[in-house]
Amino acid sequence: MLPEWLEAPEERAARLDRPIDADSALVIEEVTYLGGHPDIKRKRKKCIGTVTCDAIEVSGRGVAISIPWDQVVSIEAQNPDEARFRISTRIHSESTALVVQLRDGSTVLLEAHSCPKVPLQGAISQLVSGVGVVVV
Repeated sequence: MLPEWLEAPEERAARLDRPIDADSALVIEEVTYLGGHPDIKRKRKKCIGTVTCDAIEVSGRGVAISIPWDQVVSIEAQNPDEARFRISTRIHSESTALVVQLRDGSTVLLEAHSCPKVPLQGAISQLVSGVGVVVV
């Protein structure tokens, strides 16, 4: 039997036999905003990232971003090696890069510190199921 964090989101939801609550949220306590949002140009450290069924939000000193899922085309979790080669961005070895593609063509980049890729990707998949966002 696989550990719970390695299960596919569909299998876990079926096993739990209940949908994710509308007010559920994934809070990532240490996030670095790397750039890409049209309103905020500079990198910002020590932010808090929140993923809900409605939006992805980043808040911290000098940054307050809320991106509703209807503006998002896809969200991709990348490990440090993938981030270095695919988006030319260096992140910490125990972090995961989140690449958020927006409908206006911009790409928002976030670094989730101390968050392994697979569990983070699974949690995001569960939260956004049914809202038309591709989780890569």
